[in-house]
Amino acid sequence: MGWFQEKHRLYRRYGPARGGYLIYLLRSLWINCLRKEQIFRWTNQVLWIANRNFQSSKNPWYFSITEQAEFTLLCEILHPGDTFYDIGANTGLYSHFLAGHKDVYCIQFEPDEDAAAFSRRIAELNHRERNHLFLSIALGNRDGQAEFSTDSGINNKITNLGKTKIVEIRKLDQLKDLPSPTAIKIDTEGHETEVLKGGISVLASPELRLVILEYDPLLFEECHRILSSSGFQIWSGTQEKPYVSQSGNLIYIRK
Repeated sequence: MGWFQEKHRLYRRYGPARGGYLIYLLRSLWINCLRKEQIFRWTNQVLWIANRNFQSSKNPWYFSITEQAEFTLLCEILHPGDTFYDIGANTGLYSHFLAGHKDVYCIQFEPDEDAAAFSRRIAELNHRERNHLFLSIALGNRDGQAEFSTDSGINNKITNLGKTKIVEIRKLDQLKDLPSPTAIKIDTEGHETEVLKGGISVLASPELRLVILEYDPLLFEECHRILSSSGFQIWSGTQEKPYVSQSGNLIYIRK
């Protein structure tokens, strides 16, 4: 797919962009070709950094807020002092938004050291270090070690293919020293089912009111079974894709 075709695909998925399609293209050229990094005010409460090396950092630069349904529901459910688990945090988009807008305590699980370091920079930029705990571990359905890719950028994940490193993997249910979450987001590139299986006790807690996870049609049936049996019902989604948000997520709310 050519550059313009890819940009048009993203625009159709996430648009409208700040200022329209032409401004979107100019912003893309600016951050990808002319300037490596740009600090800007994402929302009234959050400063953000767009960096050409982190694809996940660019959407706020192009589109402002792409996770509109997710952020709206999270802001309705979460209150200052609540805990949010950001599993597969990458650059911490969800965590930094919630820390700035709701004064939530955000625990970021991210084995990618570069992405975690970038997220720490954003926390420091916003003087919100107290709102974040960074854990460089992967979550799954066992405790031990796992291979984690290092050459897939935003799509780094647990795998034994390509360049990898060894990371610690833990079951969510075994992390008993952490405060209980009010909401959880899971984006682990196809490992979502294993994360859920390792967190059955956490999912059953009445304190947990919302779960967001990346939609994968191959994993949907098992993920839906686990969350339904834990007392959650699926959000209605969009007209184009029932049960799936515009950003490609499944959203589950406690019944």
